Amino acid sequence: MKQNFILFFTIIILVWIKSDGHAQVDLATIDAMVDSLEHVTDPIRRVDLMNDISIKSNRFSLQRHKEYAEKALKLSQEIGYAKGEVVATKNIGTVKFKEGAPVDTIVKYFRTARNKAHEIGDVLTEIACINNMALTIRLDLRREEAISYFFEALELHEKHLEKSWERALIIANIGVTYSEMGYYDRALDYFEKSRQMANEVNHQGVNIMHIDDLAFVQYKLGKNDLAKETVLNSLDLIKSRGDKESLLQTYIVLSDIYKEDKELENAKYYANEIVKLCEGGDFPLERCRAQLRLTSIAIDQGDWQDAITIGKDAYDCTVIANNYSDRITLVNHLQQAYHESGQYDKAHDMHVLYVSLSEKEAESRNAVMLDELEAKYNNIAIEKELESLKEKERLNRRILRLLTLATAMFALFVLVAGYLIKKRAETNRELVKTNERLKEAKETLDSKNEVLEKYIESNIQLKQFAHIASHDLKSPVRTVGSFITLLKKKAYDRMDKSEQMYMDMIETASKDMYSLVEDLLSYSKVNALDLNIEEVDIKDELDVVFRNMNHQLLETKARVEIEELPESSFRGDRSKLRQVFQNLLSNGMKFVEKDKEPHINIDYIDHNDRLEFVISDNGIGIAPEYREKVFEPFKQLNPKSEYTGTGMGLALINKIIEKHNGNIWIEDSPLGGASFHFTISKAL
Repeated sequence: MKQNFILFFTIIILVWIKSDGHAQVDLATIDAMVDSLEHVTDPIRRVDLMNDISIKSNRFSLQRHKEYAEKALKLSQEIGYAKGEVVATKNIGTVKFKEGAPVDTIVKYFRTARNKAHEIGDVLTEIACINNMALTIRLDLRREEAISYFFEALELHEKHLEKSWERALIIANIGVTYSEMGYYDRALDYFEKSRQMANEVNHQGVNIMHIDDLAFVQYKLGKNDLAKETVLNSLDLIKSRGDKESLLQTYIVLSDIYKEDKELENAKYYANEIVKLCEGGDFPLERCRAQLRLTSIAIDQGDWQDAITIGKDAYDCTVIANNYSDRITLVNHLQQAYHESGQYDKAHDMHVLYVSLSEKEAESRNAVMLDELEAKYNNIAIEKELESLKEKERLNRRILRLLTLATAMFALFVLVAGYLIKKRAETNRELVKTNERLKEAKETLDSKNEVLEKYIESNIQLKQFAHIASHDLKSPVRTVGSFITLLKKKAYDRMDKSEQMYMDMIETASKDMYSLVEDLLSYSKVNALDLNIEEVDIKDELDVVFRNMNHQLLETKARVEIEELPESSFRGDRSKLRQVFQNLLSNGMKFVEKDKEPHINIDYIDHNDRLEFVISDNGIGIAPEYREKVFEPFKQLNPKSEYTGTGMGLALINKIIEKHNGNIWIEDSPLGGASFHFTISKAL
């Protein structure tokens, strides 16, 4: 009697959990499910319960998530329970994802589960597998491909199922992907849609899972205080639910925001909390990245020995977790820490390792690029062949229709009819062969299209290449400069004049190279990022520019006159436009004849669809044949011995104006130098 009561009570618990989906679940609920498992004897019910335990442990314990997924898979295969096998296979794919397994391995599990789910009509599991495939592909930076999978899952859910927390989760995942692509306004829109649907179905779990993502977008949109408030207001609820993964992600965002705001002790506190949560082997990727943050914070604080100690542990973690990109960043941090602490031999070793890892990464990237280019070429050839085969098919069909008509007309003429019948048979055989070739060509084309999609994603990543290259160049250039400075201190007095001259030339060249890399980094940032469009009061922005340039204005005794400025505000990126005015004013003060005081005039013209600004100076001017070339990167018209610079200033300005849908050009100045005219579109 007692056993029957326990079993009845267990079934009541399971029915309540099932009716609530994956909604309000906590560790106590999971523990109750584990305890009830020993009273369930029916093998199918045992599989279902083990799968539920695995799913609900997803964000609490990776070890338990894995253990019950494997048990469910084994038992479902033993009893031939297809539904249980599908769900268990999907759960193991999730385990592999969290363990940091290779992308192809993870996708294999989800694709297998998806195909079987489709065969048995399990729509919900099929949708979950598509969603998880998108998450995995996104991890491999194939975000455009991931977006297409998310929308496929969303369309399937809207077609077959009612509103639920699963649909809210898919919508939130779309928001996360747009956030990773840098489309923060669009990401915020999808997070709001997800939160609205989660509230409609009374499921706060989805909102909690993506609190960190929402805060990250707010942080990226410059709303740091709001981002902190969003996370801190939810911490108690997340802790009370025992949602380990959500707590990890919120700590990650808090650490990043505090580091951005230079509150390094707070950033360090939350990074250490991440490491504590990951003890026991759960969430290896998050543990690696937390240690990477701690290393970076130690460097910002100038605690080189602490940076070295943490960095060594973090490096071992990246090797175990197979986290290649973080390993390269970590080696760069260790190189800097060793160098600043005076351990130059170890700094050199880290530099050699950094170069080796970077070369391997570049070789891998180049190999993928070459394969994709070859695939693109083959894909074009296949498309042409397919079009040719389609044309032949259309021709064969026309011939077939004519032959059929001829057969009806000349049916009485046996010999002719026989000939036509034979001809038709031959045509049919040719048509079958043609259809087979078309089918093969289509299968090949589908395969090549997958490769082409990867190529497109790779091409998107190339837009960030200049930024990455220039950023990574800073470290070796800084290392060269440091070692040259050290060598001069130790051996300069023992050199003859020629050797000293050579040493000075090397030092000057390294400084010039560092300035060049800095300018290239600025140029790549402008080229890669979207504008932060807002209302701009140009008078206020010029006040900021004059404050920033006060020292240069006093030093050069420059006279700046403002003829007229817009009375009302207009839309644009304030910081970028401030940079345009600052660079042009700086050029007007720099490129003047010796012993001549700079004179600069600022004016504007209001057109119907655009604003035109004019900055004129009394400098050395620019000859007409060079007035277009000066806006190209690295173009310098004057010797460096007379005028310093890298030739990137006007190229940077040109790129900013292009981003504002405007143009920039040069005319003769009424003051005797050059007049820079640039326009800003009113339709931003």
